[in-house]
Amino acid sequence: MKLVRRGSWSTLEFVPDREAIYSLLDPKFSYRMEGAQYSEAYKEKRWDGRIHLIRRGPRGTLKWPSGLDLEVNSALDRDDKPAHVVDGRPSGTPTFRAQWTGHPPREYQQQAVDEAYLQGHGIIRLPIRAGKTLVAAALIRDFGTRALFVVPSDLLLRQSAEAFRDYLGGVKITTVGAGEWDASGDIVVATIQTLAARADTKQFQFEIACGIFPLMCVDELHHLGNSGDAWRDTMLGIRARWKIGFSATVDLNQRKRCESSAIWLRGMCGPIVASRTMDDLMTQGFLVRPTVKWIEHGAPPDETEGPWQSTYKRCLVDCEARNKAIVEAASQEANQGAGVLVDTSRVGHARALGIGIARRIGNPAVSVLTGSTSRAKRSEVLTLFRTGRVRVLCGTILGEGIDLPELDVVVNAEGSKDRTPVIQRLRNLTPDPKRPDKRATIYEMVDRHSKLLAGWTKARARIYAAEKFHQEFP
Repeated sequence: MKLVRRGSWSTLEFVPDREAIYSLLDPKFSYRMEGAQYSEAYKEKRWDGRIHLIRRGPRGTLKWPSGLDLEVNSALDRDDKPAHVVDGRPSGTPTFRAQWTGHPPREYQQQAVDEAYLQGHGIIRLPIRAGKTLVAAALIRDFGTRALFVVPSDLLLRQSAEAFRDYLGGVKITTVGAGEWDASGDIVVATIQTLAARADTKQFQFEIACGIFPLMCVDELHHLGNSGDAWRDTMLGIRARWKIGFSATVDLNQRKRCESSAIWLRGMCGPIVASRTMDDLMTQGFLVRPTVKWIEHGAPPDETEGPWQSTYKRCLVDCEARNKAIVEAASQEANQGAGVLVDTSRVGHARALGIGIARRIGNPAVSVLTGSTSRAKRSEVLTLFRTGRVRVLCGTILGEGIDLPELDVVVNAEGSKDRTPVIQRLRNLTPDPKRPDKRATIYEMVDRHSKLLAGWTKARARIYAAEKFHQEFP
């Protein structure tokens, strides 16, 4: 048999008994689709309710996402069915030499660069504020070839492009997203939303999908795990020779609840090739170890039954006692000179909390940032925050990629129980060169009044304990 590695999909050719090989591989590379039992195809027994990453191709072949190559080959070897590996990926000939104009990578950053360069694919898992964009820039410099850097938001589009301009000289950097489409650069920074929206157009097929970007880097890779077919198919349609994913919170463990996410992330980029924990970087002084302060707000018990969405609105968004405690904590810290972020997931909630805090500390010192806030306004507000004229940010869009050394306090108004949002909102862990003694504080609500929210509270406490944060309980 011949295993042909390609840019996005690999194939197994000259298969002596395709159905036997398929039966060997399929259980390892498929998963049950949540809610499959409600599908007409499932009810009519036209579908088994599973998503299959091993697929039958023409002329007796099998194919799968290329990130799974090592796993597939290992499975074949274990069953004494070895395959001859052939490299059929697009060319990766160096096309430029970039000048490094940034500060030298830290030791852990250089180790991540070296490992990813050696493997040529895989996932780099580094904590928030660990300098993943710098690592990507160093990789692009070392590969010396055209690169596509994919981000999940317009905010990160601008920030990443500027970072590359700071780190690399002698290369052209262009952007695809936020109303622009310029894929002519040596480095093209693009939003996944824009790529997905144009994935079926001739322009996309010509400029992106033809293998003219030998290197593709995907920032905040965890977004693609359960993002749906459109985003994943777009990424798998880009025929890059090398694919590197970056994330602070990617989880490839095959637990039932995240099985689909894990297997797709591995399929797109491969296994984790470099990893550091938050504790590692805090111990070395590259991140500030925070203190988590838990607050009892005393809301009355709520035993109303119903879907979690109604419980969330009633017991969290509209909970007067809880919101009062959030406003009190944020106002007190701001009045003492701290920079504060109040993080929530609902626009109305952010605005209501912003109004409450503004009444305590003065309207000019509080800004609310949501998805509808213009790019110019976001930039203006963040500049005012960095200079201290705005002391409190209330928002729904500040969970990822924002570098704010001036931020001291994060107040979690959102709740939640999953590790990704819990960790991603901690934008206050970046050391501030102007304040060597900077402290980072996280305010959390003890939500005993709702069974659902009480479970979420315990989940967050376990996450913080696992990261070795200091915690102060009431």
